[in-house]
Amino acid sequence: PNLRAALDWAYASGQADLAMRLISALWVYWDWRGLHAEGARWCDRILAMDSTVDPATHSSALYAGAAIAYMQANYPRSLELAESCLAIAEQSGDDRTLGRALIALGNSAYDQGNLERAESVYVRSLETIRRIDEPAALQVALVNLGFVRYQQERYGEARTLFDESAA
Repeated sequence: PNLRAALDWAYASGQADLAMRLISALWVYWDWRGLHAEGARWCDRILAMDSTVDPATHSSALYAGAAIAYMQANYPRSLELAESCLAIAEQSGDDRTLGRALIALGNSAYDQGNLERAESVYVRSLETIRRIDEPAALQVALVNLGFVRYQQERYGEARTLFDESAA
């Protein structure tokens, strides 16, 4: 209830930066608790706020919205938000933000069966994430590209990616 009150207050008072930081933090809670519909409602409301927010915060909020839409199997919405997330992340100049946006976009492309696009996005995510010290993100990028290579019947390449991920 306290978090809902904070979201209500941030939204009602036009505090877009705070509201976007809140949804960026809460999307995992909504996912783990199975509250996807509530998370999607909050994300949609807050992402529609008219304001200027720094690119890293905005991209993080778009990532949250894309992730929640993805969890609801709303792949068109997830793809739309992931594309916006990437566009904003590219403005941030931050590889962590960019790598995360690329993973979101790759996931949406992959789940819509667009292996060619997923592969190019995942390759770029892997290149970006290798530039930062983020082992969890690196593991995700390796596994994601491994799944694409597996689907493409490039089993040796998939195994190499999965082995590196496991290490």
